[in-house]
Amino acid sequence: GERHHFGRLYVAWAEFSGSGRSPIDLAYSDDDGANWTGPIRVSDAGHQFDQDATPRVGPDGTVYVTFINGPNEKSTKNNVAMIAKSTDGGDTWSKSYVAAQIPSPATSLPNSLYRGGTDVTSTVDQQSGNVVVAFGDQSSGALNVWVTHTTSSGDLSSFSEAEQVKPSDQT
Repeated sequence: GERHHFGRLYVAWAEFSGSGRSPIDLAYSDDDGANWTGPIRVSDAGHQFDQDATPRVGPDGTVYVTFINGPNEKSTKNNVAMIAKSTDGGDTWSKSYVAAQIPSPATSLPNSLYRGGTDVTSTVDQQSGNVVVAFGDQSSGALNVWVTHTTSSGDLSSFSEAEQVKPSDQT
């Protein structure tokens, strides 16, 4: 479609500034990485304690970025998997939407509040355009992978109920 920017490279990251906030930024390149446009802010002002940004492109050229968000920089409880989209190749971004609750993210670094064991990632079904979001949660006592997906292509306001990929009581 006309929204496609074929060959465009995308990279997204959390901006850890030391000031307690870590919004998600993105940059893109149209010349194999020789030059970059950005950083461009992805996460909205209401969601600033973020990390694990993953950019993906849909069949119509829409760019999606998923990430994990916490209520503050010290919380490892009640986090959420977030998603935002751009329909103009990454120049502007929608508000950030909650794809799923992550009640108990894992921390894999000793004496750290970094959510190192709970990654949020995604893929886009290139036929249907639905976004599938995967994340880790240890509410059962063990870290398990959960997935959810958009219920309508391009609509980030409605996701399916999250399901465990393979329930386990072992990490």
